[in-house]
Amino acid sequence: KPKTIWFFASLLSFIMAITYLCYDLSPLKYYLTKDPNFPLTNFQFNVLYSIIGMVNCLFCFVNATLIDVYGDTIGLMLGTTLISIGQLSLSVGYSNTEFAPMVIGRVLVGIGFDLVIEGANSLCNCWFKSFEVSFAHGWFTCCCLSGMMTGQILLPYLYNTYPKHFFWIILALSLVSILCAISIFALDLRLV
Repeated sequence: KPKTIWFFASLLSFIMAITYLCYDLSPLKYYLTKDPNFPLTNFQFNVLYSIIGMVNCLFCFVNATLIDVYGDTIGLMLGTTLISIGQLSLSVGYSNTEFAPMVIGRVLVGIGFDLVIEGANSLCNCWFKSFEVSFAHGWFTCCCLSGMMTGQILLPYLYNTYPKHFFWIILALSLVSILCAISIFALDLRLV
């Protein structure tokens, strides 16, 4: 049904945008390396930024197998949950000026990121038919990029406005993405 498909697309679009917002820390490099309360070295920032790519390389096949075995909506819910737990660990580490929880958080965000991307691609192939699939993939790619572009503006603003709480605000957004994933799960069950 057209209304259901657009509702699904809206929920998945939000998830994709938030996933990329949590993924990309590059706009914060200047701020996090100059923070008077917890200045990260360039090496520490680079570890936080690059560890996600390493995790994506290592876990892509495991995550794909999880989605094949348990389903794309379960993978999507698990991915958004891991991203939120990762953001929580990142927030706690930053608030307590501890680097190790930040690294653990970024590892969890990386695993969740891959699950969300693979689950979303699988869901697109199920929900959209024939020529709509290409349009849907293009749309969701646009949402991913809009999440990254929004992060380029939003993350420095949040850091400057709420320097002690900006990771917690991103955590709140990632928690909303879990609710979107649960809604997609309910829609998917209803249509089966």
